[in-house]
Amino acid sequence: MPTLQFKGKNIIWNHHLSVPYHSLEKVEELDFQPEMGEDNFIVEGDNLIALKALLPEYSGKIKFIYIDPPYNTGKENWIYNDKVNSPMINEWFKKNVGKDDLTRHDKWLCMIVPRLKLLRDLLADDGVIFISIDDNEYGNLKAVMDEIFLEDNFIENYIWESTFRPDNSSPLERENAQYVLCYSKNKSLLKRLYGNVAGSDGLPSLTKNSMKAGILEFPKESVEFLISDGRYEAGQKKDNYVLLDDVTVEGGTNKSKFRLQGKMIWGQKYLEDQLAQDTKIIIKTEGFVPYSRKKEDSNLAPNTIIPKDIVSDVLSGRAEIKNLFGDNPFEHPKPTSLIKYLLTTIGNTNCIVLDSFAGSGTTMNAVNDLNKIDGGNRKCILVQMTEATEEEPDKNICRDITRERNKLAIEKFGYESGFRYLKVGAAIDPETMLDGELPTYNQFAEYVFYLATGGHLADKENINSENHFVGTEGSQAIYLIYEQDFDKLTRMALTLDIAEQIIAHSPGKRRTVFAPSCFLDEDYMTEKQIEFVSVPYNLFERNTAD
Repeated sequence: MPTLQFKGKNIIWNHHLSVPYHSLEKVEELDFQPEMGEDNFIVEGDNLIALKALLPEYSGKIKFIYIDPPYNTGKENWIYNDKVNSPMINEWFKKNVGKDDLTRHDKWLCMIVPRLKLLRDLLADDGVIFISIDDNEYGNLKAVMDEIFLEDNFIENYIWESTFRPDNSSPLERENAQYVLCYSKNKSLLKRLYGNVAGSDGLPSLTKNSMKAGILEFPKESVEFLISDGRYEAGQKKDNYVLLDDVTVEGGTNKSKFRLQGKMIWGQKYLEDQLAQDTKIIIKTEGFVPYSRKKEDSNLAPNTIIPKDIVSDVLSGRAEIKNLFGDNPFEHPKPTSLIKYLLTTIGNTNCIVLDSFAGSGTTMNAVNDLNKIDGGNRKCILVQMTEATEEEPDKNICRDITRERNKLAIEKFGYESGFRYLKVGAAIDPETMLDGELPTYNQFAEYVFYLATGGHLADKENINSENHFVGTEGSQAIYLIYEQDFDKLTRMALTLDIAEQIIAHSPGKRRTVFAPSCFLDEDYMTEKQIEFVSVPYNLFERNTAD
């Protein structure tokens, strides 16, 4: 497979492996109704560091990722500030990336690649990632996505008409659309992907040619409407639908057998098959038929054109922000309808959603709104930088816009939701620990478990600092001899007494023990199946080359 070459690639291709783990600190005064959204949280900090910090808990668990990275138009004046192990590259990074920077595409790739690598680690095997982009970096992004996620896992390049411009708006070109690239981590694990055009017996497809008018018979009465209760007469037009029979709606549910004419994405036989499987059909006035299944099936129907009558443009995104704030504190916010549309393609109402370029926080707003509509239980993680500068040291987009937007939306629209607010804390690496900045026992325990096993610690309540127990994974038991006190830490060690306690606690297991030092000989360690890992010196020697 062809690969894309760019300046700095050899330095940053595996840079994500050298990024130190950091703690995620609670900022409880910025929580909002956390008891209603315990698994929703907003993380303030650099997204590269935050993504690495999420790995111990969420590696392989995220079903849906949406990101809207900088488009690199040359107008953002952004500075790439990742610290890499190359003084020459670091010096090259320190300048504003403007239109006249002949290496701006190289710098953008240096920024996005390590983040994509970590996003792939976080994505579930049957998960999908959607990335908004425009013409400036589409080609480069497609090339590195093929390399990182593999070409066979490419799903679709969605085209979203983000801006309307009349034909005479420019003598050269009219850039009306943006792209949404979609990849899976392992496409073979997705249950349902490509379908045929409407009217066929195949899966539903939202391609441009499939949006044809048709007459469908709904043989069941339990069809839900998202329009007001009341009686609707035959021939009455509801946006893109024409009712061919009288319909009575009570409590949001249709009480009549009816026929419908309009833009439909399903054929008659496919509709009847779905109804036979007790699939809930919801009729909306926007001109399409969403549905929810009892089983959590993937439903990634390729869609070359995102229908305009379903998804709004950027003006709608601005209007949504203005409706909440009273003004427009954020440039170019995505509309919630775009994120909701993408979320419905996976057919999963009980999943974890991640957006690591959160911006104004549209993704969490969309998740809450969609949960309210279909009764879903989706959870959302947002990551956003403060974007403070020397000129604006107090600037904090995450706190003042991302958080505030979702607080206002929950209040205004009555979402039964909330969130916790976290902040990227101290690094958990040898240098930082030797400087005296130490994580709590539980924070450190989660990290060493991930380092030892590559997985997340599910039974956190079983962590026990008194007997040094962290957790088990298969035939392996992990222990940590540690205190959040530097003076005590310098005097702690794996001794014979502690080793015997560990052996009695984990019969038949291989033991990995993290401790500042070890007073046992190698023969004893081998006989008792104990592996010692020094804290902090060789803490990060786990092989992560994959």
